[in-house]
Parts: sequence; C-alpha cells; structure tokens
Amino acid sequence: MTERKTLSEFDRLPKRVHAIIVTCRSGQKLCKDIRQRETGEAELNFFFEPSGKRCGPKSAQDAIKSGLLEPNNDGLLGPESSQTWGARK
Repeated sequence: MTERKTLSEFDRLPKRVHAIIVTCRSGQKLCKDIRQRETGEAELNFFFEPSGKRCGPKSAQDAIKSGLLEPNNDGLLGPESSQTWGARK
C-alpha cells in the first residue's frame, strides 16, 4: 500500500500566492498603494519592499486572506487598514 501525503495549508495555495509568501519569508514586505486615476477611480497596487517588484492585486489579496501574512499595523484604523504585511513567524 502506498502512503498518502497530506498537503499542508501552505502547499494547497495557488502558485501565485505561494510565490508571494515565499518572497515575504525571504525578508521582503508586501506593500499596498492606492492610486487615484484621472477618471476618479481608485487603483489598488501591491509591491515588495525593498526590491520594488510589483505583484498582482488579486494574488496579493489572496495571500493576505490566507492568514500566512501578518499586518504590520501601520494603518490608521488598526490591522484591518494595514498598508504592509510580512511573513507570519
């Protein structure tokens, strides 16, 4: 009989989210930026600090929702409004 491996929560994530978590575990911080367009719409952007490399907003939001990133509590209204996230220790 072959033994089945059970996948961890981390291994079940989509590759794009997995890559964000790995990048944060290497010491980068995930940062959120809101840019106002000329049309008045707000555009949500995510990037890593200090590298400045950008990542997709959907992937970043999924990584935050995974619970494997923790807010740095730098928002005006507590962790819910945080602007940066790091890997959970």
